[in-house]
Amino acid sequence: MEEPNNTRKLLYQDPQIKIYQRGSPNEHDIEAGKLYCYFGRGILKELAESDTERLRRSLEVMNPPFLFGLITSTLSLDRLGWAISKARISELEQEIENLCASEQA
Repeated sequence: MEEPNNTRKLLYQDPQIKIYQRGSPNEHDIEAGKLYCYFGRGILKELAESDTERLRRSLEVMNPPFLFGLITSTLSLDRLGWAISKARISELEQEIENLCASEQA
């Protein structure tokens, strides 16, 4: 399993969930309580556009221990899905800001 690295940018945070963008824009770390999951290239974008059932199936394939930990915790898949969507929105807003800044330069 991948471990968090030191070149991360926080995209979303609430009291139980943190979602970071790694040094590469398409890789992400998710911390949900004491649980950790790495999302490789494009996974956050795909899951941000998914319903809860697809999120569950994807986590079941990618990281079964993470899914089991979520199911046995107080966090719901709906809440994680919402957090993933908010992180994706934050990522898109940052991309827009970067584009606007580069056009002004």
